[in-house]
Amino acid sequence: MTNGAAAVESATRPGGGSTWRPGGTFAANPTHEVICTLRTTTIRWLKRIALVAGASLITLLAVRVWDTQRGLPLSPWHTHVLQDMEATAIARTDWAGYLRAEQALFDDLRREVTDRLPAADRVPSNRYFDGGPIYPGSFRNDWNRSYTLAPSGPVVGSSGHSRVTQEDWNEATRLAVREAQRGLPPGAPMHLVGFSNGGALAMNYVLDAMAEPTLPRPARGSRRWSRARCRRRSRAMPRRASSPSCRRS
Repeated sequence: MTNGAAAVESATRPGGGSTWRPGGTFAANPTHEVICTLRTTTIRWLKRIALVAGASLITLLAVRVWDTQRGLPLSPWHTHVLQDMEATAIARTDWAGYLRAEQALFDDLRREVTDRLPAADRVPSNRYFDGGPIYPGSFRNDWNRSYTLAPSGPVVGSSGHSRVTQEDWNEATRLAVREAQRGLPPGAPMHLVGFSNGGALAMNYVLDAMAEPTLPRPARGSRRWSRARCRRRSRAMPRRASSPSCRRS
């Protein structure tokens, strides 16, 4: 009796796969069958959903590729690639060398794009058309070129930029600082100003100059203000704040 009771208890325990019947036979557990059916159905529908999603993605990609191929052909200013100076070259040149390289770029642009424009692109709204009112070269000052700001009084600043990578922007900023310092009277302070991306580049240069003694340093405020600035920077940028200039301040 004890063994029989134990067998019945084990067979009817929740989660078991069968039930004990009088006469010594077992019957399948209905709950277990329902769970197995639900699991099978769920897996089947998940596979169907995955197949539909994959087919839809492939279809959308194919339609997008087809749509791009049936569009208008690319214009010369889309396909011609200018070979600009990179960071290593900018670091080895001076302001005059930078302007010469820039002039070579614009000469290449005129030769390969402006002079080769088809008749359909020679319209007033095209900035690459030298006969249009918005062609940069037709203005008294071509603001697409690098330039220096030299007021009638003592020279206090300059500007310069390049094209793509952060390293190129940083080296262009250092070049502009070197040119600005060259035009300053001995002992005159140098201040960096900038708007938009130029403001970020100016701040980044100041941080680099604090860590690299070879870089010309812009004028700073009082020692008390410098210590407060270093404390704020040490909380936000530990590596920068550990520079010798912050420790001396």
